[in-house]
Amino acid sequence: METRKVSGENLAYFFNVFVIRTLVLKYRDLDIVEVETRLKAIQGKINTLNAQKCFKLRYIKKLSKTMSKLFGVYL
Repeated sequence: METRKVSGENLAYFFNVFVIRTLVLKYRDLDIVEVETRLKAIQGKINTLNAQKCFKLRYIKKLSKTMSKLFGVYL
């Protein structure tokens, strides 16, 4: 398994932008509480990964699976 060091801030920015674009394009009818709940769940995952200081690709894949479950989209 390949190991890469990735900045947690860069990863968080990427996922936040991805989520916002997804919500704008596909989920305009979501209520704000539901959106905030989903974003907090993703941010929690990012913080957990960031605490490890070194991301492995399998963790990023696990995070993308979580996002697909929350939003019904795939990275």
